[in-house]
Amino acid sequence: MTSAGRVGWKAVRVLGTGPSSDASPLAGPERLAALYRFQSVGRSPGAAFFVTADGKRDLEIDHPDQVDWTGFPVIAALEAVTYDELRRLRLLLTESGEYEKTSSSVQASASRPPTPPHGLALGADLRRGAIPSDL
Repeated sequence: MTSAGRVGWKAVRVLGTGPSSDASPLAGPERLAALYRFQSVGRSPGAAFFVTADGKRDLEIDHPDQVDWTGFPVIAALEAVTYDELRRLRLLLTESGEYEKTSSSVQASASRPPTPPHGLALGADLRRGAIPSDL
């Protein structure tokens, strides 16, 4: 515990409370993302927060004000949240079939060169003061 009875963010254990019956501990980027959501919104779906008190029993933390957030790596946590959201979006798009359509069209367009802007021919000299050779 730190001052004013708050626990440091590093001591907070984060357990996933997803569809499985066991609560599994979250680590690394998943833990940071859950802690960031808890800090900023006051809850983090699919996660529960605990601290060991008196060296024996676990106490659930139900409010971000119970945690001392000093030194919390906000940038790394935001990166973890971003990757988590991208993973979730890909999962949704894959389930609907949209991701396969989009990724195959991107692959097809990558196989042909881009069209030059209107009025420019391939190999045109774009330097200042260049005199067109076709005059």
